[in-house]
Amino acid sequence: MAASASRLLKWTASFSIMNPPTESPVMDPQAEGEDLFSSPHSLEAPLANRRAGLLVPVFAMRHKDDFGVGDTRAVREAIDFCTANSFAVLQLLPIHETFGDHSPYNPISSRALSPVYVHLDPAEVPGLLPEDLERAAPKAWLAQLRTGIVKHGSVHPLKMQVLQLACHRFLTGEAAELLEEFHSFKEVEKSWLDHYTMFRLLIREYEGNTEWLDWRPEHRSAQGARDWLMQHPDREDLEDIREGYAFAQWVAHRQWDRVREYADSKKVMLMGEISFGVGRGSSDVWGNPELFDLGWNLGSRPLTHFDTSKDAERWGQNWGLPSYRWENHRSTGFAWLRSRVAGERRFFHICRLDHLRGYFRTYQFPWPGGAR
Repeated sequence: MAASASRLLKWTASFSIMNPPTESPVMDPQAEGEDLFSSPHSLEAPLANRRAGLLVPVFAMRHKDDFGVGDTRAVREAIDFCTANSFAVLQLLPIHETFGDHSPYNPISSRALSPVYVHLDPAEVPGLLPEDLERAAPKAWLAQLRTGIVKHGSVHPLKMQVLQLACHRFLTGEAAELLEEFHSFKEVEKSWLDHYTMFRLLIREYEGNTEWLDWRPEHRSAQGARDWLMQHPDREDLEDIREGYAFAQWVAHRQWDRVREYADSKKVMLMGEISFGVGRGSSDVWGNPELFDLGWNLGSRPLTHFDTSKDAERWGQNWGLPSYRWENHRSTGFAWLRSRVAGERRFFHICRLDHLRGYFRTYQFPWPGGAR
């Protein structure tokens, strides 16, 4: 396992802080002999050229026209703030779509971006009209969303409703060039997007329940779900909704691409994060069960100074995340992991690997658990 992890680090090292945003931070994943600790991307280098940065969750970045949650426009404004105050790095928490507790570390997909962070501006969302926003979010409702704590659970379905409406108008319009771009996006991202959109459709079917092991037998596998959809009497309507989920991802990817370009122009580095594990209630596990061992849960060893939980002090932390079947990952050349890194590399100049030691050794539990 250590040898495999060493090879993995050779190409995840592309996130070294030594890469300025005006240069490509990409190391060749196939390159041999480039090592994290002996290459120009060495961890020692930042000490000679220290930089200051900010860590701010996107949901906490606000602007006057938001929906009560930060979005890509707010991130661009944060980049301006960094430039004005000589901050070189803007670090964000994971930006993927969530459900339930809406923790950034418990997404329903390791690749799908959160529609909550989409800036609903007709200039940035093909097919969207100003009156759509006025009908979906009247001023009184917006005022409530913008007051008090972040109302993630309200903003999420609201923005998805607006994006579904924009998708319908976009697909029936005459923007041939953009339609071609959308279809190209679906083809390029097919390896994860197909699983995600079907999983998202089933979450809707189960009214927000992401625990797919509790679903009906025909919905517990990607093939079973495809067969179910093919025979469904409302298949056409459901396919339209599924297309809306793909559209929302296309819009989100376009907006985050522009955020990256804007950061480049301002010479500010964006820093992301890749968590070691993924949740059971995710399209990753549902669509690729052969890559995960649902009988074991990831965690960390006991810590004698862990005074917030006697169970954790005695047994260790049980995160409730399924363990990896490393032999199956190895047989694919770690394709799923490579895809995750490529997805983050698209938007971020540097990235934190959460629980790095997990790539060398894992602490596992044979009973259920969850992060505390």
